[in-house]
Amino acid sequence: MSFEEETKVIRIKNEEILIKLLYLSNAVIIFITERPVAIGTICLATPAISLGGLGRGESLALFGGRFDLFARAIAEKISAETGKIVLASVALNEKFLEDQYNLSKIIKAILEIEATR
Repeated sequence: MSFEEETKVIRIKNEEILIKLLYLSNAVIIFITERPVAIGTICLATPAISLGGLGRGESLALFGGRFDLFARAIAEKISAETGKIVLASVALNEKFLEDQYNLSKIIKAILEIEATR
C-alpha cells in the first residue's frame, strides 16, 4: 500500500514552509510545518452534506490551539474543494500567527497543489 503525496516548499519571511499532502481514498492529510518537521495544531473537517438544499461541513480542533482558526480554515476549505475528510496539522512559529497575508499564501499554495490533481 502506498499513499499519493504532493510536497511544496514556499518561502515566507525568509523561512521555508513545508506543505505536504497525503491522499487517501476518502481523506486528505495536510502537514504545514517549518524545519524541523513537527506536528502542531490539529484540525479535522468533514465535507458538507446537503439536506434539502442546505449544506454544512463540520470541523473540530483536536489538539493545540495557537493556530486553531487557521488549521480549521484550511481543513474546511480543502474538505469543501475535495469532498473528502481533511486532517490538517499546522506547526509554525508564532511570528506567522498575526500575518494574515502570508498565511493566505499557504492556503493559495495548497489550492494550487489541488488544482494540478
